[in-house]
Amino acid sequence: MTNVLFLVVDSLRYDAVADDEFDTPALDELAEDAVSFTRCFAQGISTAPSMTAMLTGRYPLDYGGHWYLEESQPTMAEQFQRNGYTTGAIHSNPNVSRLRNFDRGFDTFEENILPYDPDGLVDNAPDSLLRYANKAARILRRTPYLPAEKVNRSLTEWITSTDDPWFLWTQYMDVHGPYLPGGDFGYRNKFRAERLWRKAAVNAPRRLPRRSTGSSGRTTARKLSTSIGRSETSSTDSKNAASW
Repeated sequence: MTNVLFLVVDSLRYDAVADDEFDTPALDELAEDAVSFTRCFAQGISTAPSMTAMLTGRYPLDYGGHWYLEESQPTMAEQFQRNGYTTGAIHSNPNVSRLRNFDRGFDTFEENILPYDPDGLVDNAPDSLLRYANKAARILRRTPYLPAEKVNRSLTEWITSTDDPWFLWTQYMDVHGPYLPGGDFGYRNKFRAERLWRKAAVNAPRRLPRRSTGSSGRTTARKLSTSIGRSETSSTDSKNAASW
């Protein structure tokens, strides 16, 4: 039986791939060697309803699966498990955690939500303790997400230690704001990047303020925020090129 890797890149826009300004060669190569679906639509405006749809194959409104993976709906992981696959999930998205029942059907479920607990020592802790610890991590860090390179190390360790066949779900969060693409990708003022993202998250994009950009003329904060997001996409593509 064939091993299956279910790879999700959170918040990645379709038009950000193969962008004229920022390259995504790794993703482009994957698309060239695969079946590409160009008329797919997210089933929710946020993570939980979108992921419930992908994991169950059902519309979230069919069973009220807005923020919680209902027990009544069979999942893709459970189907793989029943057919003899070892199943695993490795990610750092708090919106698809075991607190919301997203661990159903997985033999291994590494949330890696807490960046200060790299060994996953709290995985066996009571849900109430995990909930408070997760809130503390969000306060201590500007983003609760692990970067792609750290997620990839966990993926590699799991794959090399797991017998075939396996089904593995991972979800990269680098493209999700706040945007911190790194020094090699142009936008170096990370604090300003974060402020722009938070304004965009609170206000309608058209209401973002206009700002002077010096010798390059005037541009909108919306355009600058979009450019930072594209830069993050290119950065993520570069980090994952070897793994993909």
